[in-house]
Amino acid sequence: MTIILTGGAGRLGCLTAKQLTERGHRVKAFDLPHVNWSHLEALPGTTIYRGDITDPESVEKACRGVEAVVHLAAVLPPVSEASRELTQRVNVQGTLNVLEASPPDAPIVFASSISTYGITHQ
Repeated sequence: MTIILTGGAGRLGCLTAKQLTERGHRVKAFDLPHVNWSHLEALPGTTIYRGDITDPESVEKACRGVEAVVHLAAVLPPVSEASRELTQRVNVQGTLNVLEASPPDAPIVFASSISTYGITHQ
């Protein structure tokens, strides 16, 4: 199965890509161009797609031919707490871009964390 993995170069993304490829899946790791890709560059069964989930065209291109979606890309605290506009653009509009670019019958795994509850300190 070919799987798009947004946030693929992040800590959780790298671990997920490794587990998916070990199970025989092909992974399209999608993340920002400037992030550290070194953990994925030599991972068999993984193709790197540099892009931005806030760019619908970039997302659509990366989603071509996928059969499933694992969506991990997000802005997390403390950055998300400091910039509401960036958080809305990435976490809300970016997720919508991923959903719209995904094949209609593709299963979607959407990961979240405690950070979805908002500001974590007073």
